[in-house]
Amino acid sequence: VKNKIWKVFYFICLTILFSFDRCFGNVTELRGKIEKEKYDSSMRLEKIFKENLSDNFTYTIVPRGLIITIDNSLLFEPKSAVLLDSAEKILSELGNTIKNLNKNCVIEGNTLIFDDSMQNMLLTIERSQNIAEFLTKNCGIDSLSIRSLGFGNINPPENNIKIFERIDIVILNY
Repeated sequence: VKNKIWKVFYFICLTILFSFDRCFGNVTELRGKIEKEKYDSSMRLEKIFKENLSDNFTYTIVPRGLIITIDNSLLFEPKSAVLLDSAEKILSELGNTIKNLNKNCVIEGNTLIFDDSMQNMLLTIERSQNIAEFLTKNCGIDSLSIRSLGFGNINPPENNIKIFERIDIVILNY
């Protein structure tokens, strides 16, 4: 009787093990398909932005979507969160493209202007909020689809980006 019980137990364990392996194989395959779709979606987004915008932007594809990077000197007065008059044109063309895509986005401010980390953090928060406010008021982007964050000096640039004084606008893939 003990021998039969062990054989049944062994058979059940093998069945579970093979089912488990097959299940995780499908999950891994599915995850790969999802990542490829996200990458393809980001490539399409990059193409749309490059076709519709001027050359003031740098693009980086990351797992969460497409990062559009703008040098702070194109948007703000030095050491200030006040938008330059020339920033209106840049932000308007960017905002109109974002609105037509109907995607969520995150505006991330980054700076290393002050020696004090807290000053950097506060400045980047105010800058990203000002951009979000501009995009909602002037371009008609729904305020629920846009978020603003300030990172101060704690968010280093992506590999191909050389500017630390920047605004990253992340067009989300989800």
